[in-house]
Amino acid sequence: MSLFTKIKGGIRFAIAAQANKRFTDASLSGSLNAELFKFGQIGRYGMTGTASIVAYDPVQSLLAVGTFQGIIHIFGKGITAALPLNDPVAIKFLSFKIGEPTLIVIDSKNILHIFDLVSRRLISNHFLRGVVTCVEPCVGTDWFFLGFNDGKIDAFDVSRGAVAGYQIPNLMAEWREVQRKERQEAEQQQQTLPEGAEPHHPKYRKVEMVVAIQFHPKDINQLLIGYQTGAILFNIKQNLAARVFEHSGFSNIPYTNRRMHLTVLSFRPDGAHFVAGHDDGTLIFWDLRNESKPLAFRAVYEAEPRLTPEPRGSFSQEPVYRLSWCSGASADDTFLVIAGGSEPMGIRGLHLFSFGKEVNYKIPKRQTILPVHDDIFDFVVLPWSSPWYLGTHNPLGILVVTASGALRAINFTVGQPEYRLPSQLEWISPKVVHAYLYAHVPDYVFQRLAIPPPAPPDAYPPHLPLMGGLVEDDHTYRIPSADLLITAHVDGSVRFWDASFIALRPLPHLAVHTREDLPRELWGEASAVEFCVATGECVIGMKSGALLVYRVKGVGPRRNTVETVEQEVVAAEVAEEAIEKVSVAATATADDAAPPVQLVASPQGTMNSATEPAPLGAEGPEQPVDAVAQQNTTALDTTPPSPPAQRDATIVTSPTAVEGKRLSIPRAPITSLVDKYAGDFARVVVPYLAVHVLKGTVKIVAVAEVGVFAAGDNIGNLVVVDTNAQAMLLSLNVNAYTAAELQQEGEDPAAAKLPVDKVTSLTFVKSYITEDEPTPQIRLIVGTHHGITAVHTILPEFSGYTVSSPLLVPTHKDRSRGIYATVLNLQGEVQTSVFEPAPSPRESQDDATAVAEGPVDGDDARSISTVATAATTATTATTATAATTATDESEETEATSPVLEAQAQPQEKEKQKEKEKEKDKEKDKQKAKEKGKDKDDKDSFLRRSLTRRKSEKDVTPTADLPKRSQSVKARPSMDSSKEVVPPLPTAKASIRKDSKAHEPHYFVSVSATGARVFLDVSGTRLFKVERAEGGGIVVKAGTVRIEGECCLACVLDNGKLVAYSLPKLEVIAEVDMPPTYIVERLWQSTLTQDGRLCMWTSQFEYRQYTFMTNNNIPYGESIKLFDPSREFPERPTVANTSKSWFGSVFTGDTLSIKEMDQIVGGPNRPPLHTTNRGEGAGGAEGSNLGGAFNELKMKMNERGEKLNELDAKFQEMNAASGDFLKSVREYNERQAQKKWYEF
Repeated sequence: MSLFTKIKGGIRFAIAAQANKRFTDASLSGSLNAELFKFGQIGRYGMTGTASIVAYDPVQSLLAVGTFQGIIHIFGKGITAALPLNDPVAIKFLSFKIGEPTLIVIDSKNILHIFDLVSRRLISNHFLRGVVTCVEPCVGTDWFFLGFNDGKIDAFDVSRGAVAGYQIPNLMAEWREVQRKERQEAEQQQQTLPEGAEPHHPKYRKVEMVVAIQFHPKDINQLLIGYQTGAILFNIKQNLAARVFEHSGFSNIPYTNRRMHLTVLSFRPDGAHFVAGHDDGTLIFWDLRNESKPLAFRAVYEAEPRLTPEPRGSFSQEPVYRLSWCSGASADDTFLVIAGGSEPMGIRGLHLFSFGKEVNYKIPKRQTILPVHDDIFDFVVLPWSSPWYLGTHNPLGILVVTASGALRAINFTVGQPEYRLPSQLEWISPKVVHAYLYAHVPDYVFQRLAIPPPAPPDAYPPHLPLMGGLVEDDHTYRIPSADLLITAHVDGSVRFWDASFIALRPLPHLAVHTREDLPRELWGEASAVEFCVATGECVIGMKSGALLVYRVKGVGPRRNTVETVEQEVVAAEVAEEAIEKVSVAATATADDAAPPVQLVASPQGTMNSATEPAPLGAEGPEQPVDAVAQQNTTALDTTPPSPPAQRDATIVTSPTAVEGKRLSIPRAPITSLVDKYAGDFARVVVPYLAVHVLKGTVKIVAVAEVGVFAAGDNIGNLVVVDTNAQAMLLSLNVNAYTAAELQQEGEDPAAAKLPVDKVTSLTFVKSYITEDEPTPQIRLIVGTHHGITAVHTILPEFSGYTVSSPLLVPTHKDRSRGIYATVLNLQGEVQTSVFEPAPSPRESQDDATAVAEGPVDGDDARSISTVATAATTATTATTATAATTATDESEETEATSPVLEAQAQPQEKEKQKEKEKEKDKEKDKQKAKEKGKDKDDKDSFLRRSLTRRKSEKDVTPTADLPKRSQSVKARPSMDSSKEVVPPLPTAKASIRKDSKAHEPHYFVSVSATGARVFLDVSGTRLFKVERAEGGGIVVKAGTVRIEGECCLACVLDNGKLVAYSLPKLEVIAEVDMPPTYIVERLWQSTLTQDGRLCMWTSQFEYRQYTFMTNNNIPYGESIKLFDPSREFPERPTVANTSKSWFGSVFTGDTLSIKEMDQIVGGPNRPPLHTTNRGEGAGGAEGSNLGGAFNELKMKMNERGEKLNELDAKFQEMNAASGDFLKSVREYNERQAQKKWYEF
């Protein structure tokens, strides 16, 4: 490079720096400082993991869900809380102490944990002696019975937090020992053993574990214990086994040619009978008073009842996992709920056996299946309010835990749908895979979404009636922002939520089921979702590569109509000419420019060269960039390449920008879905289009407010679709970007050995390419994994849009992954695709500064004059290598430009205004005359405007590219008569009437290693910042603007959030994020412009935080899980149904709570803990007030129990005396009526 060239470059740089000084000295961040950045949790959505067990407290109306990740979620009326264990292990058993603020948890390590619901803290841990196989709480007492794998049962004192000395031994082992001795005695009586011989003993003795425990529904003295080979009824007061129900000895039972194992037990609500389920799907019904023979036996699933025994030789039904025998409003109507016992290929669900007053267990009155679309793991019955009778009397429903960890609430009311669970539980049923928060949705869109359409009362399922918990006055229910949360689930469904409520208000009428709109081969989960808050257009990308477009009924994107197309196309004409001139100048200054790469689009969805039309392969192992370059570029020049150009240069030297032509794209397989749902008036989110172009998994989607969207997949394909015209505008592979940039920098793409590139960021903005453009245009900014930034201009044409060829913008030298890109005006406002910039002082002047020229009149004349002036002004901005052409055009501009004339002669301004008014009147008259002119004349004008070119000044031949006139085709317009288009700015309003220099924008580009700020999209770099090595990698970025002050927020993979000032990129604050985030999913987080961050904290949990203290967003929860005002229902008395007073005399003994405490607790039972519950597990020394109140409460409960027992005895005595008096009267009457001959 010569010395003169260096001096000339330095002079240019100094001139540019002086011209841009006012932009570099400006500050958009104002008074933002580090003290304003502080994290606070607004809300938490979803679950930390899948459900493993559930529990329900009918008195407090609380639901507890244990997860495999060791966290318990408590749900009440609009409130939720999470109670974590010390170790993240699965929760095996979960139970409330009914009516008390105590929760008992047993994890997979067999450690018992006790939580206090008042303080929401763990108060004690207890290591149990063995493997717990089953549990049973004794309602109304402090006792919690634990069954172990050694066949023994321990009692745990919940109120004192200790294992009692009471223990029930292995009764089945003792019974087997008794049977063995009886057999041995019988053998000895039948035969005499030789002298010195010993009787035969088995080599080993199997220890039977406890598989089920259940108290009698009316008498806590009777405990039914299930072992693998049978059940034993245990009398606690007498401390003996009352009866043994053993099924292994009945060889005449059908289906028992193999040894069955008992799995579960359940009492009938009145306690007279019980049923035992087994591992081969068999049910055996027993009478509690008869252990010799069962009442009935049958398989769970029988198409037709079999009257003769037909034993089966193998497992043909699944085991019975869970049983619950419930009663309806009438105690005579009972029904048995069964989980398991289905045939392997049968219908999945719960079996329901209904029994009437006349019991026939072999053939139920009615047998139905409650379908559940998954294998059932467990279930729990949900009583209305009473915990007595095992909570099975007239229940409101049943909560099912499936094998996948999801929950379903089934309603027992005939004809009623399932209950709707709390919103957090619906994130695991089906499982959520993605979540997207959209803040500050406009009112005209949000009201249309939030208000459901008119529907019958039973159209939407009722909510599960959870009424527990309390909230304080300072609790935050909702935030003052119309926020929308969209979740994508594993079954392909997409759900909408009102995120202005902290507890997430579901919007079920907006739910989208993609499987209804796609062929079966394209089914799958949604991998990317984007919602345009301004227009209500939603694009869903699928794992199969399909794209679905949905629109909110009543709103829609702006349409490029005929009335504004003339002004739009001429503005686009100038935009393309400006790009061409910058590219021409850049090409002319290059010493040895690399051969240009002519990129055309293929129907397969990849961008290939004109000579190599083969598309990229399907998704598979990553290919090096040289292989991609061979498929996507022409033959490279074998001459030694020139030194690579500086990537931070102020002008673009990409050979792809030389063409400046729009690409001719074949029409994609786009299917309209409008007619399919034309008659469905209940839908709010209506299917609109189905597009199947991409071959890989859709990873990113961006939607513009003008009805255009872009999408990229995981193998580098990129498509742009016009939804209004139902046409594909662009289809290419971004690996061509890499090859073109390497070639432009003088590098050999074949030697780069880079992996396949892919799209990492997509943004639609409205900005300038250069300072010579008179009006901003819609741009699509594409960021790739290799750090390349490409800009496509969305150009208007008749009833639609087209896309220009890519303009590669040098942003980052290190080729780090593109994270974020946006454009801001000088006030810090994000320039969306329809943003209307604030009028500058020059624009606020009268319209007389633009004078029409040429033979065309009306608005068209003014537009063409503005375009011509802007074009000549843009020519003066070219570099010195094109000085001849640029000078000629600039001189012509100075001589003819009405703007320059107005500036040079301000005294003629008033005269010019008068002339302009007269011309406007003439235009109006001529318009009225030509109003009925044929539409073909307007089309011909558009074609003439679009085909206007200066071919003699083109540097690069464009014969291989389609002409602009070829790409202008009349596309089918959509009927918008029934659609309310939001008030968006039009192109007429945005076209400048002053051809002087525009008001520049700040282009912000963020990569994984740093950020850059440019003047306009491809202008001068103003500032840059690089992250130090080891200081963290940027994974998410966004701009924050509050009260006119904005900054750039970056989320790093080391758990920090860094705020940079704009445009200088100076560090304002660096704060630590909450430590609950998942590093691998930080890139899926969401940053809002009002200073909020949403990120994944577990597999199915999504939390929202605020990190700005001046955004006026309230947050903070103040809830109470325990409501002391809820009274525990009185214990029902044991009613005596015997008609004779003799029956009451010989009734079995009952057991009171006090007697239970004496028997189980023993005489040395320790006193109650005096530690305050609010002090947690450690228990700081302090006030004993809580313990004193607890002791007083227990004494009051004991007093109430004694009064209840006394009342029950009086009722029994009264009933017995009444029977006795009646019997005496009947006896006297009979004696009085006797004849003399009767004895």
